[in-house]
Amino acid sequence: MIILVGNLFIISCILLILKLSLLTLLKTVLREPIFLCLSMERVLVFFNSSHGLRQDDPLSSALFVIANDYLSRYIANMFELHNNMFFRTKGGLPISHLCFADDFIIFMNASRNNIRKLMDFFQGFYNVSGLPLNNHKCCFFVSKNMKRNRISIIKDLTGFMHGQLPIKYLGIPLFKCRKYSFLFNDLISSVQHKLMSWESNFLRFGDRLTLIKSVLCSLHVYSFQTLLPTKGV
Repeated sequence: MIILVGNLFIISCILLILKLSLLTLLKTVLREPIFLCLSMERVLVFFNSSHGLRQDDPLSSALFVIANDYLSRYIANMFELHNNMFFRTKGGLPISHLCFADDFIIFMNASRNNIRKLMDFFQGFYNVSGLPLNNHKCCFFVSKNMKRNRISIIKDLTGFMHGQLPIKYLGIPLFKCRKYSFLFNDLISSVQHKLMSWESNFLRFGDRLTLIKSVLCSLHVYSFQTLLPTKGV
């Protein structure tokens, strides 16, 4: 995701949380930054910025957090205003989305009107923030019983790819089926790769034992905290 946030969007986001004196200073920095070129400690030329803040700017990480928080809050507000957008399950909680950094999962009822509302929202977010969706990294998942013509309609409305479960989110497989051993193939491959890389090195028994205890015994900890292994694993 390219970080190029519009100045007016930044100022509107921070208006409520910063003191007036600091806000005035930030307005000056964002709207009227002036750069100078030095050669042999002599000023050669002054020039103004015309593109705002980019990814390598020291403020870009903080602005990224502000932009993502803005996006998360407005997705939640949109679902509260349009209650029929929630994807509902029997006995389940009405969840609009999950997010971690720039990884978002949105749960919704995929009617045409709801999809149009969502895409209009993303277009509005792009207009005020300068952050577009990357359609090549976006995909949607539907019930395996959904008809092909409806899947084609969703593709046309969103421009996203049709994905298939299971997928990995934050390193953990997401699936809707019985828990099979193949869900742990990536973890098993990681362990095998470590062992093969050590075989090519001449290591003493004590060194190998240290590697096993410090590396192999910790590879599975994160995954197994969320997803218990099958007997085959």
